Amino acid sequence: MARSRKERSIVKVKKLDVRMTEAEYLIIKENAENAGMSVSEFIRSSCLGKKVIIRKSTIVEMPEIREIKANLGKIGSNINQIAKYFNQGGYRSMNMIDSIHQCMDEMHKAFIKLSELAGDKNGYN
Repeated sequence: MARSRKERSIVKVKKLDVRMTEAEYLIIKENAENAGMSVSEFIRSSCLGKKVIIRKSTIVEMPEIREIKANLGKIGSNINQIAKYFNQGGYRSMNMIDSIHQCMDEMHKAFIKLSELAGDKNGYN
C-alpha cells in the first residue's frame, strides 16, 4: 500500500500565534493570494528567506493609464539610446542635452498625471 503524500513530507507540528493589525493581515493575505500560496505557506517562505513571487494584478485599467504606460516606455527607450550614445564616447551636443531635458519633462508630466489619477491633487503627496 502506497504512503499518502502527507506521510512522505515533513509533518508540521509546531503552531505559532502572531498578533497583527487588520491592515497588516489584509496585506499578508493579499500577497499570499497573489503568490498562489496559503497565508501559512507565504509566512513560512517569507520568514525562511525562500523566494516568493508575488504576481501583481492590474486593479484599474483606464485609457489614460495605458497612454501613460506607453509614453513611459517610449521615454525609457529614448533614455537608453542617450545612455548608449554617451557610453560609446558620444559628444555632448546642445541637441543631445535638449533631448535629455525633453525626456525629463515628459517623465515629470507622466508622474503628475499618474499622481492625479491616484487622487493626489498636486502630484507630490
